Amino acid sequence: PTCSCLIPLVAMEIRVKIPEVDPPSDLPEPSWCSGVRDLLQNDQAPKALKLADRALREAFKRKDRGGEARARQMQVFVLLKLPGEDPSDIAEVAKNAAEALKACEDQAAEMWTLRVVCLLEAEALRVDEAIDVANRMLARARDFSDSRAEALSQLTMAELCRLTGQLEKGQTAAEHAMSLFLRCGDRAGQGA
Repeated sequence: PTCSCLIPLVAMEIRVKIPEVDPPSDLPEPSWCSGVRDLLQNDQAPKALKLADRALREAFKRKDRGGEARARQMQVFVLLKLPGEDPSDIAEVAKNAAEALKACEDQAAEMWTLRVVCLLEAEALRVDEAIDVANRMLARARDFSDSRAEALSQLTMAELCRLTGQLEKGQTAAEHAMSLFLRCGDRAGQGA
């Protein structure tokens, strides 16, 4: 199935701005996460990925669902820092991470990861999939009655609409996001 909004994309390559902040989490952070961040700060992304991979294997052995979910999320975070990675491949890793995070009820981490999936799908020119993920984000945010998560979902939808030329729909989503960010007192969100 093709999307009528793909037509303006044919002549241009979409480059989306992936979140640069550390992935959030509602759960206590394992100690190895700081090691991943230290390696990334020292431009050692391949070593950081190996550390996240090892943490994932260890979580599997311990049958630690929360550890598995956090390791998957950190893999995504590291892959975003590696040059030359295919957005489609990272999106697949991020989808697995989002499912694991949903299963262990880490809502903040799940929303961050779904946003990454959405933006990567748009970068890979899979706009229909990106819009589906944005709608899923919005539904999840409403499921757990989180205004900030709903605002992030609306912001993501606004960005997608801007990228695909759906300016009126994007403007509506952006206004809704701004209203929600104001209600939450989230100045960073308001700036975005």
